[in-house]
Amino acid sequence: MAWSFAVQVCQNTPFRESISAPAIPTCTDFVPQDLANTAWACASLAFVHNPLLHSIASASIATIMEGIPQNLANLSWAVSVLQLIHEPLMDAISEAAITTMVEFDERNIANTAWAFAKLGYADEPFIHAIASAARRQINDFQLQSISNTAWAFAKLVCSHLPLM
Repeated sequence: MAWSFAVQVCQNTPFRESISAPAIPTCTDFVPQDLANTAWACASLAFVHNPLLHSIASASIATIMEGIPQNLANLSWAVSVLQLIHEPLMDAISEAAITTMVEFDERNIANTAWAFAKLGYADEPFIHAIASAARRQINDFQLQSISNTAWAFAKLVCSHLPLM
């Protein structure tokens, strides 16, 4: 439901508050896509509801390996836009991304790299994995994905010579 209101750009704060409180205890029942979509909706609306976000983070950690690359990219994007500092979640996203990186498409690579850089989260194994994936697919990247990936590596002050 939160996703549909974000798409419609619902700025009704009392409504957003009213759907957040009941969602908190049910986050553990959400599948990874639901968690990522709810986080995405919050970020799209610039709606920071810390209890809900921390509940999403905790539930995401428990199910992170069940997700698909799009869920990881959306979740990491939302966390970075909301500036949610949740190291266990970022560790879990990093680990899941590393193990599924071969499934990432160019947008997943670029958006996840951008999100990690925006938070300043420089996990070396993650950086190596995402750089290697970008290098394999770089000829298929659209200009925006090239730009986001290059910005991410510059922001993280890292140099992956084969990629650069």
